[in-house]
Amino acid sequence: MACRSANYSQDTGKLTGSLTLERQAWQRDRPLQNAALTRDFRIELPQVVLRIDSLRSLRQRLIEWQVNPADFTCELCDGTAGDQRLSMSIGRDERLIADVFKPAFIITCDCGPSMSGRWAFLVDQSCIRLCAESLGELLRSKSKPRI
Repeated sequence: MACRSANYSQDTGKLTGSLTLERQAWQRDRPLQNAALTRDFRIELPQVVLRIDSLRSLRQRLIEWQVNPADFTCELCDGTAGDQRLSMSIGRDERLIADVFKPAFIITCDCGPSMSGRWAFLVDQSCIRLCAESLGELLRSKSKPRI
């Protein structure tokens, strides 16, 4: 998961950005021993409005998960930016074979009656650590200088 370009929103305490989810996997049309890594999927949400405090909370939950792996959900958009709602969860998903060491990373996005999407895939501790690190970099780069 990456937040490609994020800028301050006109609403205080929010960022407007492009959220991209990508995954690489082994080529499906080849035996595993002959396969190379290739892009498996790419999902881009080009105009999400994210609450900065929710991004900080998500980062903290990701860090805590590495010590104490417990299911959680974090709301990143609450519907105040138009009708957009976005949440991220780590935990079990009835459609995936997930466990505490390979939990499901679930992203749910709703934009009122015009769009609804849900993506779930398995991750491990390294994926969660990388996500926490990239969120930390984003938050540090968007910190307003204090005078």
